[in-house]
Amino acid sequence: MSSLPIDHPLHKPVNWKRTRSTKRHRGPLQVLASTRKADTKKIEKIPSTGRNPSKLGELPFRIRIPADKEASAREAENAPEEIQVYTDGSAQGGKVGASAILIRSNRPDGILHLHLGPESEHTVHEAELVGLLLAVHLIGTERRGATSCSVAEDNQAALKAFNSELRKPGHHIAREILQLGNRIQKRRSKHKYLLTLRWTAGHIGIPGNEKADSEAKRAATGLSSNNELLPPYLRKPLFINPQQF
Repeated sequence: MSSLPIDHPLHKPVNWKRTRSTKRHRGPLQVLASTRKADTKKIEKIPSTGRNPSKLGELPFRIRIPADKEASAREAENAPEEIQVYTDGSAQGGKVGASAILIRSNRPDGILHLHLGPESEHTVHEAELVGLLLAVHLIGTERRGATSCSVAEDNQAALKAFNSELRKPGHHIAREILQLGNRIQKRRSKHKYLLTLRWTAGHIGIPGNEKADSEAKRAATGLSSNNELLPPYLRKPLFINPQQF
């Protein structure tokens, strides 16, 4: 109930019961709110309605999911994009983090980290989406005139989320990725810009994947990049995942 958006008819009574104290004859909502002690303002709100069906499939990037691990390895080895970013999410010691690494020839890698918080408030699925948001942000801040870019992601569920109604926990991050992707696409449309999000199987020896996995584990232990380097959406604490309550 804490995840109900403001336009839901139960949003107001749930919040009213949470903030009001009653000495006698407390109702079920008040008992539940006092037991869970959840700050509804910090919990992610799930939209009441799904995306416009006519907009499904209209993405600011293309999504590639190879048939199997072998095909994924071949695509990763022969990826033609000028800029390649690898990303991952991880949970370590009860904490969750994400990373993204932009690999450029003859230049240092660009790396971003974000520590999401404890597993009691966030999931690895969220971390995978945060990694994608970090990756798209890195591409957007890259000053080179590259026209083709790719993001390697080892979690198929995170990629498939973009063709869903985006009404599940963690999908607020996917909606932000779409908005950022659209802004970048508009800025670079004159240069025939193309972004591909590609499933790249993990733990099969792909160097970029292995490095992203290692950096995501560092983020899980508490490492975050400086705030000014992060996407604006990630410069404040993320909403708590309602699945964790």
